[in-house]
Amino acid sequence: MTTGSIAPQLRDDEATLDVLFIPPWRFRKRPQIGVPLHLTWRELARWLSDPLLSQDKASHGGFTLAKLRNGVRRKSHVLGASALGIDYDGGAASLARAHAAFASLRHIAYTTASHVPTAPRWRVIVGLCRSASVDEYALLWRHAARMLAARGIVLDPGAKDACRLWYVPTVRPGAVFESCACDGASLDVDAVTANALAWEERERARSRVKAAHAKGMEHDDRYVRAALRRAADAFATATPGERHLLLCREAFKLARFEITEHEIASVLLPAFVACAGEARRLEGERAIRDAFRARRGAR
Repeated sequence: MTTGSIAPQLRDDEATLDVLFIPPWRFRKRPQIGVPLHLTWRELARWLSDPLLSQDKASHGGFTLAKLRNGVRRKSHVLGASALGIDYDGGAASLARAHAAFASLRHIAYTTASHVPTAPRWRVIVGLCRSASVDEYALLWRHAARMLAARGIVLDPGAKDACRLWYVPTVRPGAVFESCACDGASLDVDAVTANALAWEERERARSRVKAAHAKGMEHDDRYVRAALRRAADAFATATPGERHLLLCREAFKLARFEITEHEIASVLLPAFVACAGEARRLEGERAIRDAFRARRGAR
């Protein structure tokens, strides 16, 4: 087993974090009921940096980084999340990249039992300035996921619950285990959730604008198609003396839409020629061209 070391500059705050330990024999029980623990950040860092040797990652139990009512691991029982958990279970991003991404924040990063150098698997625990509610935790996780995605690190979306179960760190015989930590600032729950809410609202607003624009374009397309059909149908009832004037008038009206002269001619010219005869095709082409240019020039 190869291990890295936790950075030694970890202040030992008096404040403790709520951690629920789930013994391995409770994994298959419903509900899962654990043992509440109260650990300082230094104690948590030491625990997570000292993996147990095992072939079975579930053999030594698991934990969740939250305070839960009656010790029951259910989302509806979460009273507050004490830290943010980030799980990376696919891709090529190294633990060092994760460590660098959270360099300004208090965090603990370590590899999981499935980790191999060619297929990194790791977890990052980020310290919070205060306990976070379920909804706040979801915002914090999405914020972290966007931040990491911008760095080319895509997280597992299935590992975002405030009461997510994490296995106690283990390492297989002969395998590699790495860990590192930083004692930066705790994540500001209020500031980050406010920024995350504002960002998501802006994205929803952009989506609404795009949807409205697409709907408007669809509406405009239908309107234009209907206008083209009406213009072509008008030749069926026009008298011989009215056809040229009708062609000019309809071409001029249609030119107000964001369509080309060719699109107008492809509809009006066949209708005009069908009534007036093939001998008048050039006349029709000139009439459409002149009307189109007169309208567009009048804009």
